[in-house]
Amino acid sequence: VTALLRDEDGLVTGVVANGEKLESRLGVVLAAGDYANNPEMIAKHKGDRFAAVEGINPHATGDGHRLAEGVGAHTLNMDVTYGPELRFAPPPGKTVQQLLPAGGPLAKLMGWCLPLVPSFVMNALIRRLLVTWQHPENALFDDGAILVNQEGKRFCKETEWPDREIAIANQPGKHAYVLMDERLTERYSAWPHFISTAPKIAYAYVKDYLQLRPDVAASGSLDEVAAKRNLPAEALRATVEASDLKGDEWTLLGP
Repeated sequence: VTALLRDEDGLVTGVVANGEKLESRLGVVLAAGDYANNPEMIAKHKGDRFAAVEGINPHATGDGHRLAEGVGAHTLNMDVTYGPELRFAPPPGKTVQQLLPAGGPLAKLMGWCLPLVPSFVMNALIRRLLVTWQHPENALFDDGAILVNQEGKRFCKETEWPDREIAIANQPGKHAYVLMDERLTERYSAWPHFISTAPKIAYAYVKDYLQLRPDVAASGSLDEVAAKRNLPAEALRATVEASDLKGDEWTLLGP
């Protein structure tokens, strides 16, 4: 939809979609998502300090809001958006789940076959999807994990939202890494302490990220994890010495 149609009295009577004019008999409902990936609208309605935070959905650019405002609509609660939220970078390319059809005959066939799929197969698929787009739990930071930037430096108070996300958005490359020592790695390797979850559906632990997301998860000595992510080992060591973390084995998650 690229435009709204109006009659002589200014009432909305239809839309222009894919270059075609479509008239409505009863009315027009705009279901266009939010504007979390529109820096200008974010700055206008939430404040300049939020403008650098990128939205999770790259297509959430506020197109529906602009169309509505263009015909005189009054907007409410525009300061309310989802997030900002800390997320791991998605894997390169598309996952198997993203290639599956969302509708049509094949999707219906898959729905009929779903009850026949062994639970361990479904769990594996869900777990892989879980480490693709979910966020790390706040409990991880409450327990002492820290965030470091590309320079190996700590830059925020990890337990404070949304200051944490705003601080990440202003780091080099908008990247940050979660650093965990031996104690935290062991703690977040089994229930009930998980890195991320789709509540009551699946849970992902340290080993899941190491196995399924080697592009964002690294383990080993401090020098080894620094080398795997091209972080300056000396700076990272100084950051650790100034924190409460300790041990010989480390886990680094990110960006």
